[in-house]
Amino acid sequence: SIFILLYALQLYSFCSYLDDANELLNQNKPEEALILYEKALVEDPVNEEIYINLAFVHEVLGDREKSLEVLKKGLTYAGESKYLFYYNMGTTHSKLGRSGLAVEMFTKSIELNSRFPAPYLNRGNGKLRLAMILESIDERVKAYEDIIIDYETYLSLYPDAPKREVVEKYIAALRRRIRDKEQREKDLENLLDILNNATDSTKDITAGAEDIKVEYED
Repeated sequence: SIFILLYALQLYSFCSYLDDANELLNQNKPEEALILYEKALVEDPVNEEIYINLAFVHEVLGDREKSLEVLKKGLTYAGESKYLFYYNMGTTHSKLGRSGLAVEMFTKSIELNSRFPAPYLNRGNGKLRLAMILESIDERVKAYEDIIIDYETYLSLYPDAPKREVVEKYIAALRRRIRDKEQREKDLENLLDILNNATDSTKDITAGAEDIKVEYED
């Protein structure tokens, strides 16, 4: 009976720390919440909710590297919410300007929960940043097509998204860039045809002037 009572008191202490920390966070008191989350984590080091909220507090306080550290540690104990850990890590990497790592984290989040819409949008944004530094037009076009798929998947999973109009504008802009590239290729093909025809005509002219021995510079 004493053991059960002590266990119940300890369990209440875990819940109290976490609940109080959540309440402080809701009151926009992250510094105070941080102290209680750390106490809750010491008492209950396998609680994935504590890791997620503690990482969020570090993010709010501007310590993004610490936020990533907490999320990485929490992955060991993450269960069904593991996709949220990867999503939050992707978001933090994105804010730190690490688009490649961000895309990697968002992809892992999608692999764990393909019905979660947010990482599709953020992965598309990360891919767009990476596409902007590609030198090859063909590589850019391929990237644009891939990004459009992510954006459209996001909208299909989240039809009432507040950012829907913005995302649709992004999609339209990317499609215009793809069409511009296709049009440039058509223009190039037409130019090559004109040049080929001009070359053929020149051959006809020079063929009838073999006795002319005039040299021209290129």
